[in-house]
Amino acid sequence: MKEQAAKATTYRIDPAVKGGLVKLAKILNTPQNQLVNDALREFVAERSADLMADLAATVTELNKLQEEDPGFAKAIKKAAAAEAEMEYDPAEGQLIDNSDPSSTIVRSILHE
Repeated sequence: MKEQAAKATTYRIDPAVKGGLVKLAKILNTPQNQLVNDALREFVAERSADLMADLAATVTELNKLQEEDPGFAKAIKKAAAAEAEMEYDPAEGQLIDNSDPSSTIVRSILHE
């Protein structure tokens, strides 16, 4: 695969971080750009690995749940029972009387 040329990108950097970067670049005799790229490369690799581990753990948990409850039948039954116990379910909404003439006109325009 052909390597792409680096593209200039603008980011706002905290002044204290920028000051540390300038000092570090001088001490190491390394361009700031290289230090930033190295740091970002390491950050992205670490965060990606963490996310992959989290996702793998979630998949493992879901697989375990599915083995214990094929088709999630127990979970569905439990959720349905919990919802049936609720006195008020905001998801069910409320009926609104829209029979006044202006509402009828607006609905007819919207459904043209």
